[in-house]
Amino acid sequence: MSNHKTSEHYGHALSHIHDTGFAGVAEAAADMLICALKASRLTHGRITDLGCGSGILARRLFDQGYTVEGVDQSVAMLALAQSRAPGAKFRHESLFDCEIGPSVAVCAIGECFNYLFD
Repeated sequence: MSNHKTSEHYGHALSHIHDTGFAGVAEAAADMLICALKASRLTHGRITDLGCGSGILARRLFDQGYTVEGVDQSVAMLALAQSRAPGAKFRHESLFDCEIGPSVAVCAIGECFNYLFD
C-alpha cells in the first residue's frame, strides 16, 4: 500500500539530530502517557509505539513494567531505539502498513503521521 521514502531520509546523521533535538518532546509525552495509563489502572500490558524513533518513549514505558513494541521505518532510528531500550521489541516497518496486535495503548508521538505522502 505505501511507497514511503522516510527511511531514505532518516539516516545516521538526521536520526542523531532528531534524537537530541526532540528528546524533550518524547520525554514529556512519556510522562503524560504513563500518568494517563496509571490513572486508568493500566499498570501493565503491551503498548505499541508507532513511529518509535530513537526509543525514548519505549525505554520509559519498559522501565515502568510495560511490554513495548516499537514500529519505525528508519533503520538508523531503530538502531538507536534498540540500544536505548534493549528489552523492547522493534519492527522495521511503515506505521501505515503494520498490523497492530492487542495492546492496552497505541501511541504515535511527534510528527510521524505527517509522513503519509500523496
